[in-house]
Amino acid sequence: MIRYRSIETRALVLLFLLIVVSCGEPPPKPETAKLVKAVELGDSEGLATRSFPGRAEAAQEAVLSFRVSGQVEELRVNVGDTVSTGDILAVLDKTDLANVLRVAEETQVKAQAAFENAEANHKRSINVQQDDPGAISQRAVDRTKAARSIAKAAVDSATSATDIAANRLAYAELKAPFSGEVVANYIEAFESVVLKQPVIRLLNRSLIEFKVDVPESLIGYAKDVESAKVIFDVYSDIEIAATVKEIGREASRGTRTFPATLLMAQTEAFDILPGMAGTAFITARLADNEKQITVPAAALFKHPEDGSAVWIIRDDRLVRQRVVVGQPGDFGIGVTDGLQPGDWIVTAGVNSLAEGQLVKVMQ
Repeated sequence: MIRYRSIETRALVLLFLLIVVSCGEPPPKPETAKLVKAVELGDSEGLATRSFPGRAEAAQEAVLSFRVSGQVEELRVNVGDTVSTGDILAVLDKTDLANVLRVAEETQVKAQAAFENAEANHKRSINVQQDDPGAISQRAVDRTKAARSIAKAAVDSATSATDIAANRLAYAELKAPFSGEVVANYIEAFESVVLKQPVIRLLNRSLIEFKVDVPESLIGYAKDVESAKVIFDVYSDIEIAATVKEIGREASRGTRTFPATLLMAQTEAFDILPGMAGTAFITARLADNEKQITVPAAALFKHPEDGSAVWIIRDDRLVRQRVVVGQPGDFGIGVTDGLQPGDWIVTAGVNSLAEGQLVKVMQ
């Protein structure tokens, strides 16, 4: 009997211990990493080795269309033809447009004659009033003045109608806005076309644009570009000199890159065709007293102790870094001290973050 009680006592003790353990604090939950936008800082040295893939485009390209509707009377060019600025490429039937202009001109002549008559009547009434005030009333003078104003408005309206009709008649001729090559015809002679319908595609291949995407970390050095060259994939042994034409002021939301356009002349070695792929090589140098790392303005924040600071990501944790702010530029704020090439810095929502916080860079 004593043996059974000993077993029961042991079972009760074990049950008590299990209850005590189960009532303790639950194990801590794993820390969740906060998604942040960040960018890796580029190196201002050795930018000559930077390369950017891209694609060629015609510097001038246009799909031409008539500004009036009508039937094509003449199509003066074919695909492959070279044209100069102002050349007539296609002509619409002008019969109806010419008739409209003629009617408008006749209406303008009549309106001008009516105005001249009203003007003479008004001047005559004023002269009579001045010579003999009692011979004509002021009311009669006012009526001649009103008639002159109405006639003048009719002249203005008729003149505008004539100008519009003349412009529409001129629009019946499709002219080349720049010198180039016809690369596509979308219509045939005697075909009816409507306003803004594509008619001819014209390219100017004497100047070629080369489109590339520059990473956000390097865009701050755009002003320091010394030279650029392009090598196309199909002619890898030929280098073509280029210049920077323009750089976009807004980064792509998806890739965080800025669109940049290089400009080059057509080479004698081969014809650069729109769509050809290649690589641009950019050389940029900074003077010793101008070396600074450009960061997005949104990456900077004020701290009571450090002043200007940024968040650096190290081992997936945030570290507050004091920085010395330099000159602002087109693409951000210059930092002269506190940052190194290769640092990852947070570029958005910096005021809602904390030291040591676990983060993950948003892709």
